[in-house]
Amino acid sequence: VRHDKNLLTRYAVFKDLRNRGYIVKTALKFGADFRVYDRGKKPGEEHAKWVVYPVNEDASLTWYEFAAKNRVAHSTKKKLLLGVVDGEREVSFWECRWIRP
Repeated sequence: VRHDKNLLTRYAVFKDLRNRGYIVKTALKFGADFRVYDRGKKPGEEHAKWVVYPVNEDASLTWYEFAAKNRVAHSTKKKLLLGVVDGEREVSFWECRWIRP
C-alpha cells in the first residue's frame, strides 16, 4: 500500500459527512474524492448534490485549480464542496457554485 499524505484529511471529511447523515461515495470519474447525496436521497435513484474536495487548512489552491474544480462540478450539475480540515481534525465546509446574475 502506498503512503498517502492526504488520507487523514480525506477520512476526516468522509467521517464528518457520514456523521451528519449524508451518503458519501467515490467520485474518481469526476476527478474529485467524493460525491455526496443529500439526506434522504438514494444513489441510483437521485443524483449527487456535491462533489467534494478535502483540503488541509494550510494547503494552497491556485485560482486555476479552483476554477477547474468548480468547472467539473458545474459540468456535472453538482455543487463544489471544499472540506477544510484544521489541526484538530475539525472540518469546515465551503460550498461554491456558478451563478448567473
